[in-house]
Amino acid sequence: MTSAPRTVHWGPSATRGTVVVLPGRGEHPGIYQRLGTRLAAEGYHVVATRVDEAAEVIASAEGPVVLLGSDTGAAAALALAEIPGVRGAIAAGLPHGAGPTLPWREELAARTSCPVYRELLEADAHFVRGALNTEPDVVLVSEIAVPALLLHGTNDSVADIAIARVIAERLRARFVEVEGAHDILNDTTHDAAADEVLRFLGRVHADAVLVRA
Repeated sequence: MTSAPRTVHWGPSATRGTVVVLPGRGEHPGIYQRLGTRLAAEGYHVVATRVDEAAEVIASAEGPVVLLGSDTGAAAALALAEIPGVRGAIAAGLPHGAGPTLPWREELAARTSCPVYRELLEADAHFVRGALNTEPDVVLVSEIAVPALLLHGTNDSVADIAIARVIAERLRARFVEVEGAHDILNDTTHDAAADEVLRFLGRVHADAVLVRA
């Protein structure tokens, strides 16, 4: 069996900037094709990569960089926002501790209610089942120097939405609830989540233009 790609690109060379997507527990970069295609259609170069290769991707990126992470990738996005060139960070489904131990069917339900995405995960040989049962190996930052957006599913049973809201307040980050489960970027409301991402990217892009001017 071939291994999952370590880095996946969508879109042309950065015209409005680069979005670096960081997967969470059990995921791999290719899982974000739907989101990557949507953001690329709006003029962003999207690169999904493993967290341990993110710094190298950021260093070679064109234009202003925004980090977008899900689950443990969300915590990494906030932590890596201190790297020069990063203009913003988006954290979706930010974890803050060990969740309940779930059999596969319950894990799938906790992740998403989107039938298309569920079928994708069921058939994906590179996706790691049971990964949400592992302790998230993350360190949550206490402050962040760039604009930040925390997205959270209203029905997230993996990461408590109330705790996520408190973290957002502490970071002075924008907090947005989207109807859905833990993998809010890949739930039935993925379009609504992508809309929030694009609104945030638009503000970051506008600020970057003002700085260059």
